[in-house]
Amino acid sequence: MLRGEELDVLPHQLDVANPQSCARLGALGAVDVLVNNAAVMAESDENPLAAGLLSRSALDVAPDVLLEAFQTNTLGAYRVIQALAPGMRRRGYGRIVNVSSGLGQLDAMGGGYPAYRVSKAGLNALTRIFARADR
Repeated sequence: MLRGEELDVLPHQLDVANPQSCARLGALGAVDVLVNNAAVMAESDENPLAAGLLSRSALDVAPDVLLEAFQTNTLGAYRVIQALAPGMRRRGYGRIVNVSSGLGQLDAMGGGYPAYRVSKAGLNALTRIFARADR
């Protein structure tokens, strides 16, 4: 779709949970826009660590499930920002968009999906922290 608009777009494979993959992306050069949209719902029944936990209490969700969500949903965005923002800074231009979820809003925090909620709340905090990093 973007190439149809005659925009210079180069796709790259990336595993945001892998620090080396993020570092390789940063070595590729300048980026104008970064959209962090990678996410996992670690409480999914497809995840063997979390099968059947979708609506259960946070008391029932193993810490490994939370860690899996945090690795992708929070630390993944953190790694990619750290890899690409220096190039944006050097060029004096760049935009970063972090895609989050209403489930990560503290003022509406509820039960269920604790790993997803905590990881998205963390992403919301990172977004605010990076927005003020150079002020």
